[in-house]
Parts: sequence; C-alpha cells; structure tokens
Amino acid sequence: MFRLYDTHGFPPELTAEIAREKGLSIDWEGFQAEMEKQRERARAAHTVDATGKVHVTGRIIEGGSTFEGRGTIESRGEVVPKPTKFIGYKMTTSQSKVRELRVKGNLIETVAEGGEVDVILDKTPFYGEMGGQVGDSGEISSKKGKVAVTNTLRTPSDVIIHRGKVVEGSISIGDEVEAEVDVPRRLDIARNHTATHLLQAALRQTLGSRVYQKGSLVEPERFRFDFSHMTSITEEELKEIQSQVNEWIRQNLKAEAKRVPYKQAKDEGAIALFEEKYGEEVRMLAIGEPAISKELCGGTHVRSTGEIGIFLITSESSIGTGLHRIEAVTGRKAESLIESRLTALQNLAKEVEGPLEEVPDKVKALISELEAERKRALSLERELSRRIAEDLPRQAEQVSGVTVLAARVPPLTTPILREMGDILRDRLKSTIVVLATVYNGKPNFLAMVTPDLIAKGFHAGDIINQVAKVTGGGGGGKAAMAQAGGKDAAKIDEALKSVKGVIANQIS
Repeated sequence: MFRLYDTHGFPPELTAEIAREKGLSIDWEGFQAEMEKQRERARAAHTVDATGKVHVTGRIIEGGSTFEGRGTIESRGEVVPKPTKFIGYKMTTSQSKVRELRVKGNLIETVAEGGEVDVILDKTPFYGEMGGQVGDSGEISSKKGKVAVTNTLRTPSDVIIHRGKVVEGSISIGDEVEAEVDVPRRLDIARNHTATHLLQAALRQTLGSRVYQKGSLVEPERFRFDFSHMTSITEEELKEIQSQVNEWIRQNLKAEAKRVPYKQAKDEGAIALFEEKYGEEVRMLAIGEPAISKELCGGTHVRSTGEIGIFLITSESSIGTGLHRIEAVTGRKAESLIESRLTALQNLAKEVEGPLEEVPDKVKALISELEAERKRALSLERELSRRIAEDLPRQAEQVSGVTVLAARVPPLTTPILREMGDILRDRLKSTIVVLATVYNGKPNFLAMVTPDLIAKGFHAGDIINQVAKVTGGGGGGKAAMAQAGGKDAAKIDEALKSVKGVIANQIS
C-alpha cells in the first residue's frame, strides 16, 4: 500500500476499500511506519552548502544530476525532492516558479503543447489529494503557455504534483507562472468536506459516541462517509441525522481551522482518525461556538456552515460487519438533485391528473388497478390456452409410429405455454409436442416428450435446439421438457415444418 501511494500517488483509503471488498485487511501500523521512515528520510536528506546548493542523502527520484538555480539537488546517493509550500488554505491563486517537469516519471526541461505533464512548483494554492479529499484542478499559465491541471497529488514527502496537459504554447523549468485553482469546484469540495464533519457529529449524537469515521471520499459532486456502528440504521434515524445536519447549516456556524499542539487538541476532545500518525502540531477544525465538532483535519473547508446550503443523504448501506456507509450531496449538486426529483414528480402529477400531494395515493391506486388487470389478463390467457389445447390434438401426425404435434399458437407467455404443453401431453398420452409462438416480437419454442418415448431415446432438449436453429436461435433443457428462443420470427413456420424431419432422423 505504501509503494502504491509513494510511487504512483494511489490513495491509501481507496486501496483499503478495494482490499475490504476482496476480504483482505490492511496493516495500517505498517503503512504508517513506512510513512514515518519516508518523512525521516526527507528531513535528514537536505543540507545546504556555502554556495547555496542543496546536497541530499535521501531517495533518488531521477538520476544523479545537479540542477542549480531552481531549488534542485546535487546527488550523493539518494535524492528526495524538496517539499512544496502549500498556501491554498487562504489563497486560490499564486505567483509561482516551475521547479520540475516530469513526463512519465522522467525529468524534462520543456514540454510542448499537447504533452501530458506533471508540474512541481515552489509554492502552490492547489490542494493535493489526501485524507480522502480529491485534489484540485485548474490552470498554470505563463507568458509562454498554459497547462490545464486535471488532478493534484501529494506525496509522502509533501511534494505537490500538478497533473495535466499543455493546452497552449509550452512550459519549461524555471518559468514564472500563475497557478489558479478552479474555485467553484474547490468550493463544492469544501462544502462536502465540512459536511462530513457535521455528519459525524450528527451520527454520534443520534446513534451514540461509539460511532467513529473509518474512511471517506470527498469529491465535488458527492461524498461518502464510512463509520463504525454495530446495528442497522432505521429510516427514522436517517431522517433525524439529515435534519440535524441541515439545522446546523441553517445556524450558519463558524468553521475555523487552526494549528495547535497535538496534546492540546486531544485535551479539547478533538477526534482523530485512528490509523493516522500525527506530529507535535496538528490542524484542528472546530465548528460552532461552543464547538459541536472538533476534528483533526488537513482538508479545505467553508468558513461557515451556511455556505453548504443544503445536505441530502442519497443512500445508506452496510459494507461489512459493524461498518456502514452514507453517501450524500450538498450545495449545487443537492439543488440539482432536488430540481430533478421535483420535475419528475410534477411530470408524474400531470400524468395522473392530480396535485403533487396526491401523487403517492394515485400511484398506489394505479398499481393496484394494474395488478388486478394483470390477474384478469392471466386468467383470460389461461382460458384461451385451454380452448386452443382442446383443438390441437387433431393436428397430431404419425412419424414412423410416433405421435408428433408441431403447432403454432397465439402470443402466450412462457408459463402459459408450459401449461398448454402439459395439457396436450396428458391428452395424447404418448407423444412429442413442439409448440411455437411469437411473444414481444421474438420466437419462443417449447418441446415436451412423454416418458415412454424418452425410454426410446428421444430428448426434448436435442429436438428443440435443432428446431430453434432454423430461426437463428437455440436452447435446451431436460429430456421431458425444454425451451428455446429464436431471432427471426418470419421463419417460425419453417422451423415447425422441420420437426418431423428432426424426429425421423432420431428414429433412423
């Protein structure tokens, strides 16, 4: 898991989710131990000589070259890149300098238009994917060109990688650039992230203080929140949780993040993720005065809960023993969801010719009426099949001493077709019955063989498969009864004509 994260930027939370789906567990302590080793290597790696060069004894990223004048490194063994200064908590734009460019992991001096590139800046307002929150997108532009940033990653050594494509001109190491975050998308993410904190507070208030976060994914369009809880959650409890979160949103509570000593945060009752390892100083988000929620969190957030707008739970499910998942939306996505659902309800109200408030009762009445009609149609279909079955035995023919009935019948459902076959088989006593019908535009076939003819080697599955092939279909089943489907309804009569030949071949 550490290698996936360190080398490829694959989020550990997603690795844990995939592992859980495969019935595997995660060694979080081992992962954190590797993370701490990487931090120690990064801290111990850098020394600066009298000329201002940065000498390193840490991990080699690319070769052993000396890159002077752009915050790069002279190698003496292994190289760890210099951490990126993150200024995105308070700013969404910055004047920065391109420190490194990488294409498929290789250090490149210049990348031209059309090229996929990873950009490392000296400082950035872009949030790198971490702690379940997806990375920012936006633009990096200069006088020479522009990069459309589609994702931002953060490595264990706190290097922030802007992943994107050069859409204009070119970009080079050493360029002075403007880094600009996609603010509407950032705000969507911030609304969802702050909502996860409100959700955890509401869960603990409604379900009990044993509820703890076990994972999350915060995206612009939605978020999911995994938590511990041993029993099922009722619809009433979900409504109460959603109502409480929306009440806190309406109260427009202040959301303030500040750096404090870890011990102080714990003394104040701040909630921390059990698998995370924290330094001496931590970032703590407090919501409300007095606080309804205090959590250690490095993500981006709104300044007050009113900015979230509205919170809607879209689903709740159990994802394992004692583990639950809630998915929800806020802000613009919640508004869009409400609009789409209201439009659907209004359209339905027009169809049932009643006001919105009466739609549920009218739909229930229509469903009851439809069910009654289905039963009536089934009864009529069954009666029709019985009457048809009374006349069909006259169409039976002898094929080398075997009674064979091959007939086309009106459109009937498969269960009714089987009932008709049972009636014909019982009446004819010793027979092979092949029935064909066209239902919903598709040919359907049924074959039945009585026990005495099964003893002589006849098999309904073999017969029906050969007959159905004439219409481009196939099927099979047991010796006594088999079904098949076809493709070309125009050839259904031709298929029935082939029945006698199929049986004659089996006799010979």
